[in-house]
Amino acid sequence: MRVEKYLVQATDVDADGFIVTQPDGYGEQGCGWHEAVSPYGFMGRALAPDVDQDQNITAGALQLAFIDGGNWLTLHLTDRRVIAGLPLVQPGESMQYGAKFNFVKCRADGGVQMFTTTDGTGAGSSCFLGITRGASGNLGRRGEGPWGREFFDETGWHVQTTSGATLHMGGLGGMPSPMDQLASCIVAAAAMVQVESSVIALGSGGVFDPAAKSTPTLILMTQIAACFSALAAGGLVAPSGGGPCVPNATFGAALTTLQATLAGAQTALPSTAVTVS
Repeated sequence: MRVEKYLVQATDVDADGFIVTQPDGYGEQGCGWHEAVSPYGFMGRALAPDVDQDQNITAGALQLAFIDGGNWLTLHLTDRRVIAGLPLVQPGESMQYGAKFNFVKCRADGGVQMFTTTDGTGAGSSCFLGITRGASGNLGRRGEGPWGREFFDETGWHVQTTSGATLHMGGLGGMPSPMDQLASCIVAAAAMVQVESSVIALGSGGVFDPAAKSTPTLILMTQIAACFSALAAGGLVAPSGGGPCVPNATFGAALTTLQATLAGAQTALPSTAVTVS
């Protein structure tokens, strides 16, 4: 069996679904189509080569051809055009990569990282997700892109968007007594926070306090204020002591509206109270 080195002239998929390649003997054409093999668990198909105005190959992927009589098997190797944009591999590391600045890397520190860019070029913004070591040295899941970042490690789960909205969930420690009994916390921060749920429960200890809804509360307070305004404007009593009450139609109408609103608020304001055993 002979082993020869060629550039990849072209690739295709045959009728049986196998990748085939046409080797180019450094300018010698017509090597025919031959089956391409890959290491177990991997599959790759080389890029088409760069050619000059005379269709001579100027750059392309290398391949080895294993020739046994008239039988050929080929193995695609390095393509300098592709690996030029990839990070260096440290001792003990391995990496599976593509042709669009994307790769999966088994890092020397034990982490695993997936990386690409927003447009598949070196000019695009970086996007990565993986298990990497943080400042503490412990492994954690981390991701980052042009829209924000997210990480999940021993401190908890943390999300930060470029808009400024943040969400933090994790342990709580170092608080003075009696707050030192609290073991966890959630912090959400944004210019506006909206919670939508059929049940909103606040409190602890098994019985939760009902949570008031802001919109009907505001309406109720507005109507109470209207009653006091009408009372101040028209009065309920005569201007001098001992006289009859002065009719105040405005206050009467406002009071009727408030009475109806109060009746509805008894149902509308509280959320469903739940009990946790």
